[in-house]
Amino acid sequence: GQEYAGHLCLNQKEAEKSAAQQAVLAFEGQKASLPPPLSKDPSKKKKPPLTPQQLAEKKARQAEEGDNPAITPKTKLNTLVMKIAKRYLQKGETVYECKKYASGYQATVKLTALPGGWGDRAWAGHLCQNKQKAEQSAAEIALQQITEDKELSEEAAKPKGAGKGK
Repeated sequence: GQEYAGHLCLNQKEAEKSAAQQAVLAFEGQKASLPPPLSKDPSKKKKPPLTPQQLAEKKARQAEEGDNPAITPKTKLNTLVMKIAKRYLQKGETVYECKKYASGYQATVKLTALPGGWGDRAWAGHLCQNKQKAEQSAAEIALQQITEDKELSEEAAKPKGAGKGK
């Protein structure tokens, strides 16, 4: 390789930067003949910006298809239990247990943060193809029963309490 000397500088970093600038200047003439840089991953190609009409169509399509996929029955259940308990949940207060059967997986969920006898209950989901779906199924059933209970729904709707920042 070639070596390039930069200008006299006060420290090593600036001296290296100056030498790099000299190298860039030396190849300035060849730069125009080079092809534009290509991305190694074709899926990372920049898409043209959407027109306002296309953007509106995309939003309408997302609204039709349903909610955010990140908001699952498990996340909804977790949020509801925190509202009822009026605090963040501790590790081990929501316990999912999954068992494998010949025809699939079945999960149960226990929510010890719930008040009264609700904290001792366990909800079983439907038989599903994998553990994740089984846990979501159990969460969905627990969520449905908790939201149908008048007392727990009222407790979830109550504000957390008065105080600084609350």
